[in-house]
Amino acid sequence: MNSSVVETPTLIDGKIYFTDIAKISVAGLFSGGYLYSAEAGTGAIIWKNKIETYTGSGLRNFSRSSPAISGDAIVIGDSINNLKFI
Repeated sequence: MNSSVVETPTLIDGKIYFTDIAKISVAGLFSGGYLYSAEAGTGAIIWKNKIETYTGSGLRNFSRSSPAISGDAIVIGDSINNLKFI
């Protein structure tokens, strides 16, 4: 299994937020992903959480959008275009 960052990262207050999509190479299917926070200057990962944590479902377990930041909220779109507020 490998993963790809396919959306534009979001930079705010010295932190980068981005999602990835994991791919099962045997069948070529997408199987999940993570939301990350990283230090902008070093790229060091601060935290990462499975998208499934926010969607509550294994069926919508990757994001198809760049994270949006509003105040303390992070907003992502899941694989069927529902918005998730974190």
